[in-house]
Amino acid sequence: EAGDPYLARPTFAVFSAEATLALAPDLVVADRWGPSETAARLAEAGVPVLVLERLECLADVRAAVGGMR
Repeated sequence: EAGDPYLARPTFAVFSAEATLALAPDLVVADRWGPSETAARLAEAGVPVLVLERLECLADVRAAVGGMR
């Protein structure tokens, strides 16, 4: 749908540290199936990485991030 802010967000064909770091994130939320090397590289660069064991929907992300408070 035109004007949907979700569609304006960056997307990645591959989860790579360089592309992610270029966005200067405060936090990266990843699933356990992603490349562990990428998560390690992000952590080495000082970016907090939250790896979720269960990531099936946006509610899973909200619950995990909400539990970080």
